Amino acid sequence: MPLESGSTRQFSDADLARALLIHDLKVDLGVNDEGIAVILHLLDQLHGLRCLVRDIHAMEVSDRTGGGT
Repeated sequence: MPLESGSTRQFSDADLARALLIHDLKVDLGVNDEGIAVILHLLDQLHGLRCLVRDIHAMEVSDRTGGGT
């Protein structure tokens, strides 16, 4: 969803990248709508896992350097 300010709408870089990915999947690779939904869901899960791994790594580094509680 774009951010709305008055009569203007502004999309984030992530929104635009996602739209371009959908376009590429449909036009270049011929993926149908159901396939695109599956791909986007899997990408969202992968992103969530990457964030989780990054957070776990940051906690481990903090613990090793004495920054933990």
